[in-house]
Amino acid sequence: MLTNLLKRNFSTAAPTLQRVQLKHLPFEIGSLEPVISGHLLDFHYGKHHRTYVNNLNTLLEQQAEFHATGNLGKAIGLAQNIRFNGGGHMNHEFFWESLCPQAESHLPDKGPLFDAII
Repeated sequence: MLTNLLKRNFSTAAPTLQRVQLKHLPFEIGSLEPVISGHLLDFHYGKHHRTYVNNLNTLLEQQAEFHATGNLGKAIGLAQNIRFNGGGHMNHEFFWESLCPQAESHLPDKGPLFDAII
């Protein structure tokens, strides 16, 4: 009886599926050279980060299907992979927003901080 109650309540409280989007980079692919090559950046953003986004969307779709059918165990079983891919996606978004071309960096061109960085 408890299982039926959980299934019925769980399926009616199913979240609406919202797909995650891969944001555009806040700079051009080649604009971080020579610090980060355009080829490496294109690979890291276009393939690696995109994989986190695609995996996360697939898992969220599966979770929504399990919610709709009231399969609580399967929906909960996806949590670790959702957390992993969601974390990878969010970490990459933070990373991209932390970078900028040298011309926009506002770093000092002399002094103790500059010396320490160099």
